Amino acid sequence: MPLKTAIAAFAFQKQASQSSTILQKLGPRLSAVYRLVPSHAKGIVDVGCDHALLGLALAAGRDHPNLRKVIGIDKALDPLDVARQNLREHAYSRIEKYPLTASLELRHGDGLEALIPEDVNIVDTLCMAGLGSGTIIEVLSSLKYVREGAKFKYLVLQPFDSRPHYVNEVRDCVKSQGFSIQQERIDYVNSRWFVTMAASVNANKADKAGQCEKVRYNSTCMLGDALMRLAREDRRTHQIYADYLCHHRDWYASICKARNTRMPPEHDYVSQFLRAIEQEISELRVH
Repeated sequence: MPLKTAIAAFAFQKQASQSSTILQKLGPRLSAVYRLVPSHAKGIVDVGCDHALLGLALAAGRDHPNLRKVIGIDKALDPLDVARQNLREHAYSRIEKYPLTASLELRHGDGLEALIPEDVNIVDTLCMAGLGSGTIIEVLSSLKYVREGAKFKYLVLQPFDSRPHYVNEVRDCVKSQGFSIQQERIDYVNSRWFVTMAASVNANKADKAGQCEKVRYNSTCMLGDALMRLAREDRRTHQIYADYLCHHRDWYASICKARNTRMPPEHDYVSQFLRAIEQEISELRVH
């Protein structure tokens, strides 16, 4: 084997090994978020960064070659202290001339309020993982009113609440902010389901973005179309999604059964989701 070819092969193996090690450190839940971040992302804001494990992986990995900066934001000081310690411990170079400490910046703040004017021309991707659906919706609702005018093109979201109606509230908000959901995946980790979604801005609707409303009744999309498509194509997802639907079908059915009075159908979101899940399970069995 020629020397140049051998060196290139070694470099590729080292790169693949490093990416694999990074994902192992993340664990399966955050790895799902990592995998849905666009490979061409240039600047990433991670709201609710906690210990900055995702930010470290993104800044140190080789899967996002155009990445210039990761901004980790958290409103709790204790997790940020741990994040800074993690940054000091893992401050190795992504590329020799671009040290990790220049690619990852940690800030204390509430959501997007921590952004500064210098971020505007850098950030294009917003990540939120491990936050409640209500918090995610609150941050998304502020997109149009961010003081520094940052324009996000991509969203990667993983609400901690796995109930279908909570996940769907996030989907509805994503759409109301002018984004289209491109991918979804579902994972079962430590006896919990996590739905992760990736969305890109819809140029035709971005200017009409406004306040997110908590829509539980007559929701525009009861369940995830992207997730259903993946479940039809991927056997692993098919099984996890089927278990997820069956579990929540029984949960919604138990609520309906326990009620002493019946709510009007147009306001009974539990019955609506129960019917939607039963329909989804029927379609899933066909495939």
